[in-house]
This record gives sequence, C-alpha cells and structure tokens, in this order.
Amino acid sequence: MKAKNFQIIRKAKIKFGFIFLVTLCIIFVGGFLAIRTAQEGILILEERYDQYTGISEKQAIYNFEISKIISYINKLRIRERSRNEHKVLQGIITEERKKIMFELESDSLRDQEYFVVYEEILKEVQEIQSILDESKQKKETLGRTKEELEKCKEKYFINLK
Repeated sequence: MKAKNFQIIRKAKIKFGFIFLVTLCIIFVGGFLAIRTAQEGILILEERYDQYTGISEKQAIYNFEISKIISYINKLRIRERSRNEHKVLQGIITEERKKIMFELESDSLRDQEYFVVYEEILKEVQEIQSILDESKQKKETLGRTKEELEKCKEKYFINLK
C-alpha cells in the first residue's frame, strides 16, 4: 500500500539527499582547502623560523665580537699605553671592525634591515678610535711641551740665581 503523498515524500527525500551531498561536498572542499592552507602556512613558518634563527645567530656572533672590540677600547682608554701598545690595540680593533663590516656588507640585502644597528655601532667605534688617536697625540705633544718647558725653566731660572 502506497501513501497518497508518495510523490511529495520522494521529492523531499531527493531534495534532502541533494542538499546533503552538496553540504558534504562543501565540507570536504573546505576541509581540503583548510589543510592545504595550513600546510602552506607551516612551510612559510618553517622558512621564517630558519631565517630568523640564522639572523639571531649572526646577531649573537656580532654581539660577541663587538663586546670584544669594546673591551679592547676600554683597555686602550683605561691605562696609559706606550705608542707601540697603542698601535697594536688599534690594529686589533680595526681588524675586528673591518671583519664585521665586511660580513655585514656581504650579507644579502634582505637581511640588511636587521643589522643596521651594528653598522652604526661600528661607525661609532671608528669615531672612538680616531678620538683615541687624537687624544694620544695630544697627550704626547703636551708631554713633550711640558718637558721642554721644564728644561727652559731649569735653564733660565738657574741662570737668574
């Protein structure tokens, strides 16, 4: 025995099945797109992680080398050095500074924005070196002038007595 609304029920079942299949397809396509997007995101994150890890390692190396330069500058500044010691320490500082500058210049342009601070620090180190050289020269000149003044005082004050 068939129901009188058999055709209506059949159409409703077909309509429900069609809507169910479309919804199921949308869910699967959405899931597939979500997984694909997640995989692309993971690849981008891994790439950036590698990039930032490399950058942070370089920054750590530069920090260590700059701290060595600063310790040499302090050694040069704190204690009075002979001319030879002064030149040797200045040479070491210049060598380290040029080595870091060469490494910074040889890095890819993409990473340059992360190392601007180091370039500025190295410029300041160069200025400090020139100031220390000028200071050393002025101290030597002053010392020679004082010696000459003392000799003059001894020579002319002894003659006055």
